[in-house]
Amino acid sequence: MAKQQLILSFNKTSGIYSGFIYHGQGNLRQEDLNTEYFMYKTVEMDPDTETWEGDINTGRIVALAEQPQEIRESEVDAATQERIFQK
Repeated sequence: MAKQQLILSFNKTSGIYSGFIYHGQGNLRQEDLNTEYFMYKTVEMDPDTETWEGDINTGRIVALAEQPQEIRESEVDAATQERIFQK
């Protein structure tokens, strides 16, 4: 996917990033956005290769390749269980 305009949503109280909405997805109107609990920021990025890092004020767009790898406990458990079953 190429860069496109995305609307990022942030927790209104903490400013923490919570996700994004495709700007071209349906007929999104400003009044459709929940401003009681969220704040929004429009940016141009490629959601397949980039992500938002940080809060609404100090955050920035970064390449996914720059992000540290995350290994979840459930993945370790599944890999361990598979090795036990193989033995």
